[in-house]
Amino acid sequence: MPSDIPIHDRDWNSIFERYRPRVIKIVQAIVRDEGYSEDVTQEVFVKTKNREDIFLLLHEFQRMKFLRKTAVNLALNHCRRQRQKVRDQRRDRTLDLEVQCVAAGPGLSTASDLLQKQIDVDAAIGRLPKKRHQLLIKLHYFEELSYVSMAEVLGESVYAIEKAVPRILAKLKKDPDLRKWIFEPSDFKKA
Repeated sequence: MPSDIPIHDRDWNSIFERYRPRVIKIVQAIVRDEGYSEDVTQEVFVKTKNREDIFLLLHEFQRMKFLRKTAVNLALNHCRRQRQKVRDQRRDRTLDLEVQCVAAGPGLSTASDLLQKQIDVDAAIGRLPKKRHQLLIKLHYFEELSYVSMAEVLGESVYAIEKAVPRILAKLKKDPDLRKWIFEPSDFKKA
């Protein structure tokens, strides 16, 4: 540990107490579950402690930026894992529906149509030109964050978020894979 860093900045309990309220606020805005928020916040500080050599050399603003980035990434990873569980359950239900449709006879393909629609929407979001656009759509429609929460989490102005989301939706509406489906914002809501 570098010796030129003041002793109070090397005390991880004081660092945890100083930054915890801000980190947990960021995590709660994404995860929206108090128990999981605590777990993810702990994980943020464990990862930060593992990068102690870098973290302790940063200034106050840079430390918060480092923690925010770590918190957002870990919270989104948690949400992805939760979404994957939901997708797995949905896939199992869809397969059950398809088996029922096949057993019921020809002309019943609603489960496969629904599955194809979800695949097309996911693919269209994946083709957006910027990762920021993908993140905004996912935060707003899949994680159901408000513009204010998104601005807080991403460190941007609410105005910038309010302007960006409709523009991104306009790009999605032009996607050829989505033209065959009725395009509604509810298409992006999680099931």
